[in-house]
Amino acid sequence: MNKRPSFPQFITNQASTEGMSIMEVLAGIIVSGVLVGAIAPIFLLSTATRLQNTRAEQAASLAQSEIDRTRALIMQGIEQSQEASYLPPENTSTSLPSTAAPSQTVSETTNPDGIAKAREVDINEDGKADFLVQTFRDEGIRFDSGSAEDQLANFKMGVRVYAITAKNNLGSLGTEPASLGLTNGLSQIQTRPLAVVYTDVSRSDIDTSLIKLKSYTCDNQPSLPSCSSP
Repeated sequence: MNKRPSFPQFITNQASTEGMSIMEVLAGIIVSGVLVGAIAPIFLLSTATRLQNTRAEQAASLAQSEIDRTRALIMQGIEQSQEASYLPPENTSTSLPSTAAPSQTVSETTNPDGIAKAREVDINEDGKADFLVQTFRDEGIRFDSGSAEDQLANFKMGVRVYAITAKNNLGSLGTEPASLGLTNGLSQIQTRPLAVVYTDVSRSDIDTSLIKLKSYTCDNQPSLPSCSSP
């Protein structure tokens, strides 16, 4: 004798395989929204940090390029009358790290005629400036004889590279490099340099180059052991 199917049980099983209820759908939407809301700020911060680090690398490269350019000019020999057109402007009043931040800008093709001016530099050739570059040097020491007489033998120079957005804050810029941390780096690059470099520039192809280097070094650091020897 055939056993009749249990219709109530069949209907119950069918109902259990139906789609989610409206409440379950709403709950899923809410959970998804919470997850997206939690992840989005992290993603945006990570993207901004990568962009900031890229800018810092570009700024460091730009600063080094300025130093290399200046060293190449010094090795070629720059007449004193040409220095204002090619070399960093001279700071005669304070130490290099104490040089004030720029308060004015000039075009990329113009050599600044004062330490308060920074060049606007376009590195990707899109017609828009990407950075502000401030360069400056101390008085240095000059050759006093020979073919390079009166030309610079040694000097110290400084380079500060700011993001172009710092142009909006000229007159209130800082001189210490911006922190690249997650919390305050994004705001600091509006007023502080992305790269700061201080270095020595020397000409080494003249007979008296070594003598001038020692003289310049001892003038600035007389406590060095080598400076006390005859």
